Amino acid sequence: MNISDIISEHKSEIIALVIGLVITVIIFVFIIGYKKINWIAKELVKMYSAEEKSYLSKKRLESGIAFIIAESGAVAWLIWEHSEMSTTDFVMWLTPQLFVAGWMIKKIEDAKTLNNNQQPNNNG
Repeated sequence: MNISDIISEHKSEIIALVIGLVITVIIFVFIIGYKKINWIAKELVKMYSAEEKSYLSKKRLESGIAFIIAESGAVAWLIWEHSEMSTTDFVMWLTPQLFVAGWMIKKIEDAKTLNNNQQPNNNG
């Protein structure tokens, strides 16, 4: 089965997904507001420039994006293959997902602890 067969079989789902994404973006803009989106865009530019310090963490943002992409692919695979999966297959799918999620949280917490320990103590 190639990609064109998958697209032709799931055309209505793909259209619904695109429409849902567009509506989500529109709602996101109205809820968050243009000023906050503008601030986020400026912080992203600062994050990738060497001259200015950004409020955002480049490492956390990139690892978060990579994790979301991987999770999206895994969930899409689960949706398409769930009818053919046994309980063992599901456990084998879920175990690395939860392992990676826990590992990402631990890395972020370790980075926070390391950054807090490196800052000078102003209490005395």
